Amino acid sequence: LGVSARDLDEALPSPQVAGMVGAQHYWALHAHPVAILGYLAVLEGEPPDEAFFIEAGHRSGLPPEAFNTLRYHARVDREHWRDLAGLADALPLSPRHQALVGLSILHTCEGMGSAIQRVLDQPLSGAPAL
Repeated sequence: LGVSARDLDEALPSPQVAGMVGAQHYWALHAHPVAILGYLAVLEGEPPDEAFFIEAGHRSGLPPEAFNTLRYHARVDREHWRDLAGLADALPLSPRHQALVGLSILHTCEGMGSAIQRVLDQPLSGAPAL
């Protein structure tokens, strides 16, 4: 993609990602660790099929390797989602816990959307948008 591993290592994480992940740390420490379930639900839940990423590679003209991680997660995240849903169903969640998980889900969706938009707004060459 025109970005070296060194450039990625030296780039500062985006404020959008820092805010999204930092909120999970804050809620886990100051409200309840169950907040992380909301974050994981967004990351692991209902990924597109692997075929979607194969087609995206063809349409974009990017090398297939650029989509390796996304294709991998398309295969394994459905099982992760089942495990996570089973865990959430087995936990004795109070209404406060449920609200915290919901807040985490919404915040994570907002953060992911902002982070993805930041990447889309960047040209393919130049400084990486992490």
